[in-house]
Amino acid sequence: MEMQKIIAVVALWWALAPVSAADFESGKQAYNNRDYAAALREWLPLAEAGEPRSQFYLGHMYRLGRGVPKDVNEAIRWYRSAANQGYAEAQNAMGNCYNAGIGVSVDYAEAMRWYRLAIDQGLAKAKANWGRQYEMGLGVKRDYQEAVKWYRIAADSGDPMGQAKLGGAYDQGHGVRRDQKEAAKWYRRAADQGNDEAQFKLGNMYETGDGVEKDYQQALKWYRAAADQGYAWALTNLGCMYAKGLGVKLDLNEAAKWYELAAQEGDEMAQRNLVVIRRRASEQTAKSLERH
Repeated sequence: MEMQKIIAVVALWWALAPVSAADFESGKQAYNNRDYAAALREWLPLAEAGEPRSQFYLGHMYRLGRGVPKDVNEAIRWYRSAANQGYAEAQNAMGNCYNAGIGVSVDYAEAMRWYRLAIDQGLAKAKANWGRQYEMGLGVKRDYQEAVKWYRIAADSGDPMGQAKLGGAYDQGHGVRRDQKEAAKWYRRAADQGNDEAQFKLGNMYETGDGVEKDYQQALKWYRAAADQGYAWALTNLGCMYAKGLGVKLDLNEAAKWYELAAQEGDEMAQRNLVVIRRRASEQTAKSLERH
């Protein structure tokens, strides 16, 4: 309630402000700097005035709870307003919401309708999402080759999700001949752009030596990159590296720290490992006390 009052005051204060590209860019810079209050001050009056980019980003803030209370219904309201004006990013976001049931009921046909609108404007990430529908069989018959076709289109456009998914196709041999080196190539391109899934999978390849030369330091590097984004499996694997002493000094307390973070994200393996590692740490402490 208090936040709603603040938003109302901000909207009133900015009601007479001119709608400008400079205001939007100032908001984007503030958002990228995680100054969500400043971003809100810039974007809210623009969104209220009907500017679609600001509406999309305001929807994003509500969906993630950044600078405003998390509210998926409010997120949908802003996404839809921007999408109905033809803003491709918002159309793609609407597709994601219908695909996952975020603020709306799951409706794969509606998801694909929105993805199609964004694709028609050339949005690469929407093409990657279209491919995922075929890979997972969501609203369409599962077709790995069709999925790969769209992943490759998105990947060749530089989209990190498309690159990560194309790497996954080569990794699993879905729709293409299995090729670990080719998988690593695409994972790296996506990982370099910050895709957390690709960072995790590239780390896993370096840990196991699949498609690349085994290198625990590289594995740690990419696991950490994905972990910094909250990717639960990367958190778990970091815990395993410390628990086994792979590329680092064996450290049960450090392992427990990473397992606990992963457990908080709901990873069941981490939850089980956390119980085991705490027992091991307790036994080590008891033995150390006995020696003294």
